[in-house]
Amino acid sequence: MSKLTWSKWFWDAHSKSWRGHPLWMEGAWMRVLEQLHSSKETGVMSRPINSWAMIIGCTEKEADEFIKHIDKYDLASVEFGDDITISSRRMIRNEEERNGTADRVRKHRAKKVEIKTEVKEKKATNSKSSERRSDMLKKLREAYPQNRAHLQPSTQREEFKKIMIECSKNIAPNNKEVEEMALFKKIQTRIMTMSDTSEWTKEDGKFVPGLGNFLKSRAWETSHVIKADVKKIKEHETNNLWG
Repeated sequence: MSKLTWSKWFWDAHSKSWRGHPLWMEGAWMRVLEQLHSSKETGVMSRPINSWAMIIGCTEKEADEFIKHIDKYDLASVEFGDDITISSRRMIRNEEERNGTADRVRKHRAKKVEIKTEVKEKKATNSKSSERRSDMLKKLREAYPQNRAHLQPSTQREEFKKIMIECSKNIAPNNKEVEEMALFKKIQTRIMTMSDTSEWTKEDGKFVPGLGNFLKSRAWETSHVIKADVKKIKEHETNNLWG
């Protein structure tokens, strides 16, 4: 993440922290903060005493006095060694908050892209499924007795969709099409066999239910046939006539 050319400043906190301390040291601290802000690791910098003296604009003795003072009164975190490390706790905390916010924004944006992609893929899948089901329903209408095939078109679409969704709701996505096709063939075969039975052919098909009701009542599983028609139905289903 690129560095900001500015940072937060808490006037009240600064005033309370430095109240009663020598003015020149407060000015020295401002120069140190400039360096801590531009440091590779924001809020932390390690330098030998002569470098700190150059940064502050004072002698090494004065720099040493300043550093010991801010350590004694806990105005900053100081670690002594060959190099002296000075840290601004507030600056470090602000940078962590900034990075955390940026990270949350990145994750949020990535999630939005992921959701949009999923929605797009789902729409494409649903569109493909819708086209496939429309084609199946069209074939069922062609196989159904024509005097009843085009009744209740909205009920037909609604019920056929329900039937297909129900049959594949617990099936893996890559197997849904196979399951729906198997059920479609079962329904289509039943329609074709029932179309030749006396129950559906008597009085010019007067007693044939509309295709919408046929689907709604799941009649391909329960349609009644008389014994005389059983042999004919078995022949149809054995021959696997898909039309």
